[in-house]
Amino acid sequence: VSLRFRVGGTGCGAAINELGDVVGIARTAKDEDHAFYWDGTSMVDIGTLGGNWSQAESINNLGYVVGGSFLRLAAPDDRAIEHAFLWKGGRLMDLNDLIPAGCGWTIEFAHDINDKGQIVGVGARDGRYEAVLLTPQPPQM
Repeated sequence: VSLRFRVGGTGCGAAINELGDVVGIARTAKDEDHAFYWDGTSMVDIGTLGGNWSQAESINNLGYVVGGSFLRLAAPDDRAIEHAFLWKGGRLMDLNDLIPAGCGWTIEFAHDINDKGQIVGVGARDGRYEAVLLTPQPPQM
């Protein structure tokens, strides 16, 4: 279903949590497609990781949102570099900054997040794409 928002753009919802919060992708005034979060009253542009595109794919009941974003502007003949993101309350994080450095993985898109914080997505390692499961570590005491 395509929606027309009062802000003048069009968008598509991707997921809804038990609180009625919705996430998806919407066209901005700059004619870019950005991930959005809607809490039933207002729509928030989640932004990007530096490029001109992002898409929210899932939201859990704690308000954590996951999806994917371009890292930089993509030229028409250039393959855009995409990374998975995690967003909560105005803070957008590259999931690749949250995994061990030097592990060889690039997490390109996050498809879902549960209330335990586990994230499923797609990653690349040694030129191969594979499904990934990210499980948060408990804080160190």
